[in-house]
This record gives sequence, C-alpha cells and structure tokens, in this order.
Amino acid sequence: MDGIVKLERAIIMVNKTPLCVWDFESTIEKNLQFITSIDDSYFEFLAKTLYQKLQTKKNNQRAAIAIRSAFSHGLETLFSLLGAFIQAPYCVQAWILHINNNELYDFIESINTFKKVPSVFKQDIIDWSLISENVFRSLIFENEEKKEK
Repeated sequence: MDGIVKLERAIIMVNKTPLCVWDFESTIEKNLQFITSIDDSYFEFLAKTLYQKLQTKKNNQRAAIAIRSAFSHGLETLFSLLGAFIQAPYCVQAWILHINNNELYDFIESINTFKKVPSVFKQDIIDWSLISENVFRSLIFENEEKKEK
C-alpha cells in the first residue's frame, strides 16, 4: 500500500458555481476542525472593548468607526456561515474560501427576492424562515412557551 495516495472529494455549490474540492485529508474531519475553531466570542469581545473606548472623549470617534467596521465584518461572517450551511454544510471551509463579497451579496439577494438558490434543502426556493427552521431544528427548549418565542 506504500505510495498509494488516497484523495477525498466534496462537490459543492458556491452561489451559482459548482465546485469539486479534493484533499488528502478527510473532508468531514477538516470541516469539523474548521467549524470548532471558529471563535464564537470574538464579536462580543470587540463590542465590549469598543464600547469602553466609545465612552472616552479621546477615542470615541475612532471607536465609532471601528464599531461600524466590526458590524460589517460580523454581518459578512454571519451570512457567509449561513451560505455555507445552505449550500455546503459538509464542506464549510471550502465554501467560505471560494465566496467573494459580490457573490455573497448576490446569494443573499436571491434569498431575499425568492429566487431559485441551489441548496442542500429539498426546496428550490428557500426563504429565511426555512433557513431559521433548519438552523434551530436541533435546539431543545425546556418548554413550549420558550420554543415559540
């Protein structure tokens, strides 16, 4: 078996572009590694740090600009992760590496205007309520009242 190279592949859509990703490592393991490496408290840290700077006269204008920039970065991150969830949940890292801002805007606009979006869901037309339903499907609530909220 020496000298045999084993490749794995993942076929994904990035907005309207089909791609085939090849790798020497398990694409599933790499996907899990990528997802678990995301620092989910980064934007909270930014908000708290910049809020403190916003309270000072010396840096409040800089902090205001940085907050706007961080907000845009946060939105881009959120919509990139949602896009990967919709089109390539088994290969998130490749989806994020291949999407550019113009394509991301086009992708989000297609969802907003109920245009056909290639996805892993069974429907051709997807909307934000369907996405939300799928994102929160595995979330378990203590009671029905909390679930409805």
